[in-house]
Amino acid sequence: MYAVDTNPNMLNFVKQSVREKGLDNVVPVLVEGDALPLPENSLNLVFMRNVCHHVPHRVTYFQQVKHVLRPDGTVALIEYRRSGLFRRLFGHYIPPETLRTEMKDAGYHIRESFDFLPDQSFTLFTVQTKPPT
Repeated sequence: MYAVDTNPNMLNFVKQSVREKGLDNVVPVLVEGDALPLPENSLNLVFMRNVCHHVPHRVTYFQQVKHVLRPDGTVALIEYRRSGLFRRLFGHYIPPETLRTEMKDAGYHIRESFDFLPDQSFTLFTVQTKPPT
């Protein structure tokens, strides 16, 4: 399992947390720049919770994520909806329609969408496969 972040302090927090919990299957990975330093076709699942609104070029980012996903891999995104004063003022949300459009532009399709979270969207995406020629 990889814990990926752009902030070294957050990765230090992860290292300490997994050590305290006795976990030995978490590999912290620092991302610098635009490259995603993970092995190709290595992940079954990419899970991001309330993070996408911090990613500046989401379509490009998720195009890169496709390279580290296995062919049957899933991207699970939980993101705030536009509710609450803080989120509206500081842009800490992404409308679900925007996220769906961006993921489609990056080459994904919706596998499943859930609505049980009161303030967040929760959507599973898989890589679009090219139709046979």
